[in-house]
Amino acid sequence: MTSLVKTFAFNSVLAHDGVDPWINTYEAEVHMQVITAVHEEYNLAYSRMRHWFQEIMHDSVLITQDDDRLQAWRDAGMRCVEFPVAPVDQVIGLMLMSKLTAMTEGRVMISQVLVSSPADEYVKYLCEQGDNLHWFEQPGWWRDIGPNHVVESKPTRGNGKVISISRNTTWKDHDLDWSAVETTRGNVSILPTRDPNA
Repeated sequence: MTSLVKTFAFNSVLAHDGVDPWINTYEAEVHMQVITAVHEEYNLAYSRMRHWFQEIMHDSVLITQDDDRLQAWRDAGMRCVEFPVAPVDQVIGLMLMSKLTAMTEGRVMISQVLVSSPADEYVKYLCEQGDNLHWFEQPGWWRDIGPNHVVESKPTRGNGKVISISRNTTWKDHDLDWSAVETTRGNVSILPTRDPNA
């Protein structure tokens, strides 16, 4: 198995209950081991992780799912990543261990995640494979293989009408599903090995 370390940096609005929101800069150091023998699968698994940090975590609002300000952030057009508890650095590390493990679907094993930010004086919080992930061992978007990042709402009825819920995106929407690997592999030419005795 090949072992790799990649540090992903992102800025997010940290919205703690009872405190004015502020922009926080994060570093997430991800230690991983490549499990798959198919390099296209590793590349796609890595692309999913990069997408998660660049397109979901970066410029998002990190907020608890029951925060009174959640709807106001949504109404302002902000992408909200909803947590079951306050999104402090340690909690973000636990979430990342759960989410990255789910989205790489066994092609890459996430062995460690270290998260640090100025909000916590750059202390690195370490989460290792096999640690108790607490809230993130329960069902939720953090265990979903797709790029989802919100708590699913149940349809409710008001005045006899069903309130529609927008469909979560899938990796296929971003050309990051496994069928993309098969397409790529189908286009690769295998050159015959030359026999030195010929």
